Amino acid sequence: MRIEIPPGREKDTTARRGGGWDVSARGTLNGGDGGTGAARHGARPLCRAMAAVVSPIFAAASSLMASLRRDWHPRRWSNAELRRFARLFDGDIINVSGWDDRDKEGGCYADYFPNKRSYIISNIGGARGSSGRKDEIYLDLSRPLPEDLRGRFDVVFNHTTLEHIYDIRAAAACLCGLSRDILIAVVPFMQEMHWDEGSYLDFWRPTPFALERMLEENGLRALYMSWNDNPVYPIYLFCIASREPDRWEGKFPPLARPEARRRIGRAAGFRGTGG
Repeated sequence: MRIEIPPGREKDTTARRGGGWDVSARGTLNGGDGGTGAARHGARPLCRAMAAVVSPIFAAASSLMASLRRDWHPRRWSNAELRRFARLFDGDIINVSGWDDRDKEGGCYADYFPNKRSYIISNIGGARGSSGRKDEIYLDLSRPLPEDLRGRFDVVFNHTTLEHIYDIRAAAACLCGLSRDILIAVVPFMQEMHWDEGSYLDFWRPTPFALERMLEENGLRALYMSWNDNPVYPIYLFCIASREPDRWEGKFPPLARPEARRRIGRAAGFRGTGG
C-alpha cells in the first residue's frame, strides 16, 4: 500500500473536509489492494476515477449529517462528557498542555470544576504553547517529571495531547505522576493527521486497550470510558481513571466491555479534522 502524507493540518481545526485522510480508505483509493506492485499500478487509475465520483458524494452526505448532529462533534461531545462528571472532583487541579484553557465553545475549563481549591495550566513552547497567564507552569511531557510536581494535584486533565508525543508511554507516566488520584484524559482514536511543523507532530491513535494498559502501568485504573461513535466526525476517547478506584464505586456507569468497543473500529473512514 502506498501511503501519501497529506498537507499538515492545524491542531484542533473545526472545518469538515470530505474524504479526510484515513490510512485504510486512502490506501484503497490509491490501489492498496495488498497484491503485487503491478496489480496495484494497474488498479490505481480506476481507483482514482472512482474516488473522483465517490468523494464529493461522501463530502455532501457528511456535511449534511454534521449539520444535523452537532452533538457528534468531538470537542462539543468531550466537553459535554467532562461537564457530566467534573463537579464530582475537588482539590488542586491542573489542565496539562491546556494553552489558555478555552474550551472552544466560549468558556474555560476551569469553570467546569466548581469545587476546585486551586487550578493551574501547564504549557510548553511552540504554536499554542505558552499563554502568558500567571497561573501557568512549564511542563514538557516528553521529559521526566520534576520531583516537585509528583503527586501535587488531585485531578489532572489533559485534552488531545498524547498523540503528539513520540514516547507516548513516557508522556502517560508523566501525566499519571502528577496526580494524587484522578486523571481525566481525552485522546483521538480516529482522526485526520494534524501537526504544526517545528512545534508538534502527530504520532499515535491509542485504542481503549492501549489507554487502559498505560494507566495500569502507572498505578491507575479506568473508572469510565466513552467515545463519540459516528460516521462523520473524528472519534475521541474520553477516560476517567483513579489511583483509588474503590473510593469512586457507584459514581460512574459500568466500564464498557471489550465486546462493545469493537463498534469503534467499524466506523466509516471519511473523517476530517475537528477537535
